[in-house]
Amino acid sequence: DVVIPKGALTVITGPSGSGKSSLALDILFTEGKRRYMESLSAYARQFLGTAKKPDVDRIEGLCPSIAIEQKTVSSNPRSTVGTITEIYDYLRVLFARIGKVHCPECMQPISAESPDQITARLLTRFAGQTITVAAPYAIQKKGEYTKELLSLFNGGLYRFVIDGTRHRFTSEQQINDLKLQKTKKHSIDILVDSLEVLHEERARLHEAIEKAFKLADGVCKVIVGIEEHLYSSHRMCIACGISVPEIEPRIFSFNSPLGACPECHGLGVVHEWPWSVNDPENWKSDHLFFADKYAKELTCKRCYGRRLNEVALAVTIADKTIYDVCTYSIKDLLVFFNDIRLHEVAQEIGSSLIKEIVERLAFLQGVGLGYLSLNRPAGTLSGGEGQRI
Repeated sequence: DVVIPKGALTVITGPSGSGKSSLALDILFTEGKRRYMESLSAYARQFLGTAKKPDVDRIEGLCPSIAIEQKTVSSNPRSTVGTITEIYDYLRVLFARIGKVHCPECMQPISAESPDQITARLLTRFAGQTITVAAPYAIQKKGEYTKELLSLFNGGLYRFVIDGTRHRFTSEQQINDLKLQKTKKHSIDILVDSLEVLHEERARLHEAIEKAFKLADGVCKVIVGIEEHLYSSHRMCIACGISVPEIEPRIFSFNSPLGACPECHGLGVVHEWPWSVNDPENWKSDHLFFADKYAKELTCKRCYGRRLNEVALAVTIADKTIYDVCTYSIKDLLVFFNDIRLHEVAQEIGSSLIKEIVERLAFLQGVGLGYLSLNRPAGTLSGGEGQRI
């Protein structure tokens, strides 16, 4: 039993999460308020509503009570330490601006590059070497491709690599004689130009890349010896054929349809009911009504509790996704951002954002919350933790 004397100042102490606020506010104040409201007339109570009985066995000698306002945080399941402190908003902008984009399927790095950028890179990377610029017209796709090859041939293109074999067509009959099987997958590269990578050949190289982009819908292949290098003017994985949309801050928000996992809608969990749904018209209302009472909460099998979709989870900074960063304790996250090493352009873009993030993390560390992580749900915080946040 807990005995609290009347006519005295009583202080409830203890570590964060031990139940100090729950005892003072959720039990003593709530029950005192409920008893006071029950003493009022039925007419008065209709304007005040009904007070919920606290989860307690017995309280004796409790007088009507008042509470000085306590600053509490939202118990919304979508609120986290990161969203409340706005640190997560800065992280979303940081990942959108300097994050390294990968294919959601094979996790290979992908980027959108202009002919100018590719030309500059090739002049540095393959200086003095002979390269072939090609347009990957078909990548493992079924079809005969006779009409397409004839159209390209009549447009002045003669050199191709078809299923690994080089061809230089001199007549339409040679193309007709190919007879590629319609039911098999084929790869066809149009050989645009072969040249030595020299600064005086810059214009020719740039022109070849532009032509390859036009022929292969923004994709270019550079062949150096037995090596092949793919470049794209779109954010697209050439191997998987997956296009990645323009990366913006909303993609990293689990409260936005653009970023949320489509299975759990950004909650990280799904509800499972102990019955099957037979009436589609009543599905929504039935599930909402019975969710808290009968539903079992399970970790989402698509995002594994990470809340975000595959595109958002395929963007990294220093090999860490935004979810990875938010699982760190605030203390460890401070170390991560203080020690992070970025290349020159990323450093220039991200330095001011990182400064803001570090300042906020340092404040939370200073008020004794270094053990929390940014993805900690707001509803699991104690009253003292909520006030300090």
